[in-house]
Amino acid sequence: MPARFWEKFLLFCALHFAISVIWLSGRQQTVFNDGKEVGFSEGKEAGRQAGWQDGIRALIQDKLSLGIAKENIIVKLQKFFQLPEEKACEYYDRFAAE
Repeated sequence: MPARFWEKFLLFCALHFAISVIWLSGRQQTVFNDGKEVGFSEGKEAGRQAGWQDGIRALIQDKLSLGIAKENIIVKLQKFFQLPEEKACEYYDRFAAE
């Protein structure tokens, strides 16, 4: 085969390789960014939940230190944190014991 053919063939292979590398690195970056975004979202939600529980704990312990009755504290939890009564009772039982 003529030398010109091999030159074109090698150029084609080099370009194909370069395009493949660029495409694959872009795919890896997309996968990494998607995973990072998911991890970031999960971390934000975990932080939000921890902050939420800290606020509930603080409210319960503050009201207990003031001598407020359990029923009134549960009503406050329902009002401020929009909790159903059973969930408010669970939080009260967990954090009042601390």
